[in-house]
Amino acid sequence: MRHAVTCRCVGADEAVIAQVLSLAARGEREDAMLILSLLVAGDRLLPAVHIAQQAGLVVLRLSTRWRCGASAPADTRHLH
Repeated sequence: MRHAVTCRCVGADEAVIAQVLSLAARGEREDAMLILSLLVAGDRLLPAVHIAQQAGLVVLRLSTRWRCGASAPADTRHLH
């Protein structure tokens, strides 16, 4: 599926990365590593999973903050 350059939809690539971040943040490192093994060289898997875990935890903290009443940045409120 192709979208216009300015389209703000989440595509397949972004969905895969979101899944990796989610898995790693929940401590499911082996599953995250399995997906990352398709994208990253073997000697880079452990550092990539570590970075994914850190990034996933940041995203979880931000989403929790936004759900608890803090406003989201204006450009992320109305995605289609």
